[in-house]
Amino acid sequence: MLKYLIKRLLMAIPTVIGITIIVFMIIHFIPGDPIQIMFGRAPDPVQIENLRRFYGLDKPLYIQYFIWLNNILHGNLGRSIQLGLPIFDLIIERFSRTVLLCIIGMIVSLCISFPTGIIAASRYNKWQDLVASTACLILISIPSFWLGILLIIVFAVYLHIFPSVGYVSPSVNLYDFLRHIALPALTLGAALAAVSARILRVSLLEVLTQDYITLAKAKGASEKRVLFVHALRNALIPTITIVGMQTGYVLGGAIVIERVFAYPGMGLLLISAIFNRDYPLIQGAVLVFAITFVVVNLVTDLIYALIDPKIRYE
Repeated sequence: MLKYLIKRLLMAIPTVIGITIIVFMIIHFIPGDPIQIMFGRAPDPVQIENLRRFYGLDKPLYIQYFIWLNNILHGNLGRSIQLGLPIFDLIIERFSRTVLLCIIGMIVSLCISFPTGIIAASRYNKWQDLVASTACLILISIPSFWLGILLIIVFAVYLHIFPSVGYVSPSVNLYDFLRHIALPALTLGAALAAVSARILRVSLLEVLTQDYITLAKAKGASEKRVLFVHALRNALIPTITIVGMQTGYVLGGAIVIERVFAYPGMGLLLISAIFNRDYPLIQGAVLVFAITFVVVNLVTDLIYALIDPKIRYE
């Protein structure tokens, strides 16, 4: 297991280096000058040149990259051009909120997808399977922003159960925190649940046709034991793959969801940075998103190895 872990870590290093290069270069190809945007229509050439020198924008791109990379390795993501604050502090505050939203969204997704997929597979071609499959197809087809607006109309405007926008820290008021995050988390987790449920249903149906399942039934094992003990564990590998890949969707989808619900997380911070051409802040935010995705994929690979030991030796 240790050798497998070291191998995966070594494979992740060039990926992270490639991410830093791509993030740095793409940001500098975006049209617009953030320094001139700060001064509006009447820029002061002397102040512009001083700020360019302060942020290192007067140096060649390759030198800017190595300076930026060196600062990152020392835990310094720079300062926001628009806000003038340390980017690390801005990201830490917003990233924790986005992580909370993503975790609760994934919990909602798993709580919906696992029972739905198991029921659909165990009641194949019956009305339960038909209802579950139809509901999953509808959720997959609905854009997340449209679903979020629909939930706001139903639960915030008409029923007045949940607030439509805003955020309250759980350390301040846990009840208000749950009320504010309920609709964003449900919106984020609904489409994920539909995809995971369909994959789990297909995997379970395939596993239930295997010979060892027939043997377990012939030995007198109950239907529940066959389903949950013998079949479910082997059907989890494709589902875990999808859940791991969905992390990227969760991080990307959170940007749209945070915009719809005015949720002050990383997504809203990134959108504001893009509008203001705040290069250092865009680079820091995108880098955090990308590295988080790499880390989650690494954790997913380790979970594979724990569930199926054969993966460690392939």
